[in-house]
Amino acid sequence: MPIRPAQPLSKEETTILKGVAILNMIFIHLFGKEDKIKACELHDIILSGEPLSYHISQLGLCVPMYLFLSGYGLYISWQKNNNTHPLRRVLLLYLNFWIIFAVFIGLACWLKPSAYPGSLSTFISNITAWNPTYNGEWWFLFPYIILVFLAPLLFPLIATYNSLLVFLASGFLYLCVYSTIKFNQDYLIHHHLLYNPILVLSCSFSFITGSLCAKNNIFRRITQALEQLPRPAHIPVQLTLILLLCLLFVIQAALPVSIFGTLFSFIFMFAFINLCRPAWFDRFLTLMGKQSTNMWLIHTFFCYYLFQTFIYSFTYPPLIFLVTLALSYVSGLLIDLAYKPLKTALLTRFS
Repeated sequence: MPIRPAQPLSKEETTILKGVAILNMIFIHLFGKEDKIKACELHDIILSGEPLSYHISQLGLCVPMYLFLSGYGLYISWQKNNNTHPLRRVLLLYLNFWIIFAVFIGLACWLKPSAYPGSLSTFISNITAWNPTYNGEWWFLFPYIILVFLAPLLFPLIATYNSLLVFLASGFLYLCVYSTIKFNQDYLIHHHLLYNPILVLSCSFSFITGSLCAKNNIFRRITQALEQLPRPAHIPVQLTLILLLCLLFVIQAALPVSIFGTLFSFIFMFAFINLCRPAWFDRFLTLMGKQSTNMWLIHTFFCYYLFQTFIYSFTYPPLIFLVTLALSYVSGLLIDLAYKPLKTALLTRFS
């Protein structure tokens, strides 16, 4: 039987992985910060003096996964079209962000007028995402936008030079930047002219790793090798993947060090995408993945900034998670009612 050519991750698979990433992000923000939840009476299992939910939240893979998948998808697009259309992508992202900004910051100005909107300079820093003090979890937006603009310059270099060399060079740069942030964060967060470029460099490693995997078809080569195994080996392979995911969780919970995020996220995505999953679960993750951008930009207004008391009043971690998830998802759907017509108009203008 001829071996079919290795294909890149499909759009459906990347959407499913984005769904996993947004679930992970919401769980982290709900239960990963003790100062946010210690006042709440969490009915949870206690392990090593901490709630089980806190331990689970230490599997912080969401940002590396988003960056990896973005680098992967943009590189595939660049290979096919020799163009990633960065301006169009950024304008659409800003359009989506500004609609959410108008709705939730408008609501914040009404509910908490002493905190929002602040001075004109504060407003400008937030609406551009340069220094998002209104919602600290928007920090990722500006570095990501810069990476989208840099992608057409990065990809020809990635395509030309040896992949291992590019990986090692970007990894070494990441280690340097990680150390810089770790030991100088108090200074950097007050000097965004310096901090934002450093954040871009910090995010670039996962982004470049994703593009390298796209260039060398790493995911599909591994998957293809697994598919060639004799049928009796399939069950042991599935059990191995499950054990790998469990081991990854234990290691990350025991050593919650973000420096390993790119490696852990790659291992997680490889294991998860090759795991046999029920169809209903994939459909659920697809729904989450399609709303992942909206849910990322929205969810902390519910659990941190505007409705924290309401969210944590549900007491039980599963209920807290499900309520936040549902509110974020439904809010995302409502935002799309305004965003999609404007997106269509903008795309028509750029066509």
